[in-house]
Amino acid sequence: MLYAKSGEPRYPLNEHTSDVLNAIRKLRMIWNSIPTILDRAALFHDFGKAAKGFQSSLLPNGRRWGFRHEVLSAAIFKDCHNLSNEETMKSYLALLTHHKNLGSNMQISIAFQACQSLTPVSRWHDKWKELQHDLLKETFSAELSNWNYDPCVGSPANEVGIFIRNLKPVFEDLHQTMMRELS
Repeated sequence: MLYAKSGEPRYPLNEHTSDVLNAIRKLRMIWNSIPTILDRAALFHDFGKAAKGFQSSLLPNGRRWGFRHEVLSAAIFKDCHNLSNEETMKSYLALLTHHKNLGSNMQISIAFQACQSLTPVSRWHDKWKELQHDLLKETFSAELSNWNYDPCVGSPANEVGIFIRNLKPVFEDLHQTMMRELS
């Protein structure tokens, strides 16, 4: 069985995912504009935790895994969805950042830099291979029916700089609007 978090009692990953989906459904009763693609992002959001190293880190005295599980989860989501749709792209970004922000326009977050596949010391491909091996052994076949593991795929962390540059105008407009409202 795969687990979502350490501690007692153990919290199974499938139970955690179900709880997240239920929370989204309850929020949708208040804000019916929440796109349904977020349900898909919630389903995928912790697939990266299926990697053997992550699961081992949850054991008592387990060693820190040292890799962002959400980067692996985002890679699977991206492989299964067309990101040219704006709502799907937003869901992808929500999944990618559900624990850590991307950084700022001055500096990409260290957490994401460590997960890039474009550096000679990257551990991305080792973690990707570990996830593929362990995830496909589990009972995720229905959720992953469109996923085709590709050992040459690049890490979503490689795209963080592009996302930050594209999002910068949005945040600058938001900042200006907030400043006008405060004055």
